[in-house]
Amino acid sequence: MPNSSKPGRSNRKPRDESGQHPVPGPVIPLIHRAVVAVTNYVEHGLRAAGYDITPPRAGNVMRNLTPDGVTIVDIARACGVSKQAVSRQTEALRELGYVVVETSATDGRVRIVKPTAKGLQSRYVADNVYEEFEAELEKRVGAADVAAFRRVMAAIHDIGEGADNA
Repeated sequence: MPNSSKPGRSNRKPRDESGQHPVPGPVIPLIHRAVVAVTNYVEHGLRAAGYDITPPRAGNVMRNLTPDGVTIVDIARACGVSKQAVSRQTEALRELGYVVVETSATDGRVRIVKPTAKGLQSRYVADNVYEEFEAELEKRVGAADVAAFRRVMAAIHDIGEGADNA
């Protein structure tokens, strides 16, 4: 197979000041790819533990549940998605046995989503998977880089939140 590199150019990637090979390209697509990678990691961890839910299918609801329950409206607000989207995710999770849906005792129009024992256990498993991921990340890049990453993500969040106020 012919070498597709141009004469006189190195195939080696440039290194940054830490000696790492930075990933080229704009930041936003890198963030999207990172989200996909983390989602795959979490999904694999949940499946390996025997849970048949995936972050895209369940994440909005499961990450916003409390043991005492939360309303569909509150979940939708927290995620920035429609009540209909949360209702669909909730119904799928109910069918799989991860949540129960009750009607509020004070307002019959309000639905409260509560985790079942299976739902709570899946949250503990997901939390452990998150911790494993972060430990692996820290092992690969170091605590200082993970701390810097947290600062970058906080700045990204602030920029995005500020766009709502513009």
